[in-house]
Amino acid sequence: MTTAGNGQQQGLILGLLMATTALGISAPAVALPALAGVLDRPVAALAWVLAAYALALALATAVAGRLVDLYGAHRTLWFGVAAAVLGTTISVAAPTLSTVVAGRLIQGAGAGAIAVVVLTVATLRPADSRGAVLGTMTATVAVLSGAGPLLGGALAVWSPRAALALPALALLVAGPALRGVPRVAGRGRVDLIGAGLLAITVGSLTLLVQARTTELSPVMAAATAAASLLAGAALVRHTRRHRDGFLPHEVVGRPVFGLVAGSGATVMAAYLATLFAAPVLLAAQGLGPFATGAVLLPAAVVGAASSRLMGRLVQRMPPLTAQMGIAALAASGLLTGALAGASIVGVVLAAAMVLAAFAGGQVAVVSAMSALTTEATRGIALGLQNLALLTGGALGTAAAGALTDLATTQLALAVLVPVPLVGVLLARTASAQADTDRTADGVGQRGSAAS
Repeated sequence: MTTAGNGQQQGLILGLLMATTALGISAPAVALPALAGVLDRPVAALAWVLAAYALALALATAVAGRLVDLYGAHRTLWFGVAAAVLGTTISVAAPTLSTVVAGRLIQGAGAGAIAVVVLTVATLRPADSRGAVLGTMTATVAVLSGAGPLLGGALAVWSPRAALALPALALLVAGPALRGVPRVAGRGRVDLIGAGLLAITVGSLTLLVQARTTELSPVMAAATAAASLLAGAALVRHTRRHRDGFLPHEVVGRPVFGLVAGSGATVMAAYLATLFAAPVLLAAQGLGPFATGAVLLPAAVVGAASSRLMGRLVQRMPPLTAQMGIAALAASGLLTGALAGASIVGVVLAAAMVLAAFAGGQVAVVSAMSALTTEATRGIALGLQNLALLTGGALGTAAAGALTDLATTQLALAVLVPVPLVGVLLARTASAQADTDRTADGVGQRGSAAS
């Protein structure tokens, strides 16, 4: 790990690279109404443009986390960049929604590899400077991701498909982000069976949530539910029999990891649901893509300020304590959108609250997870954390799309309010569990730092 320069400089470079993955969600969100017209599909069906990317990103981060542990950051990152460029090419040129979704799956897989490398490199910093790196990195992501609606709106004026192209910019930043990071020789293999079972479980669950929007027949819906249940059961059995497999027992065998990741997932669900809902609500007020992006830009400023503040706070207070307040803020943002979504000011306020929760939550959850892991398992732990976060995001988007199709967008936000409230309870339970683990097995400073 490089020690040259300060944490802010490295955080800026890593933030620029991570931002290319975030722009794959925030920029297309504002272009969905226009893209629906181009593809001649209902707006609710376009939720899959976000959900497919988020789902692939989630699954890929878990696989990439293992790849980083086994083969190092360099190979994993360049694999991700290649996939992001290929997926971008397919998505931008796609004539149908199904082809767009296929391209977005590839694009999201590349983004997942990029994201986990960024997080791994950032957490290699010493604990006393990690907060500065994470804070600056997340602030950069928050600004650019928050500006994503403006960028997406500007591109959508020219062509709605162009708003899907921004993840390919990772090609320009990957080299500088790896400067000073040591190369690691390959020393193992990936558990493909475990990875496949996890992909089927999560993918089937997300498809089931969107059954109405995607016009899934009752027979296919039943088959999808059965596939998710059977794959999930097989995954549990496989994991128990292969303790060093895709889901290593050292990570998944400790309840605190699931509690931390679950809390983060509830905030991500609120964030992506809001990214889907805000452009729809503003379009109902007569705003076009560019105007929608401009109106939502102040939310980016709030998110950046939140992440910089959180970067400082996690050096002074337990990150899981901060996560409780962050999840409550996300719930408040959803409630604001549900109650005041008929006004432009209400939508902007709701988006600012949820974006602030998302930006701050990234710092809190990554800091907590880093404190609970060793370097040997940090890659897979961060990958699985991102899997949980982005699976929550994919489900949040899918649920928002399905509820919008069934009722109204404001009602969709209201129904989702309890989700981040569950995140408050999970963070509180995780804090208590970390203390219990410290007492039981002597993890000492690791458990103490997280709780």
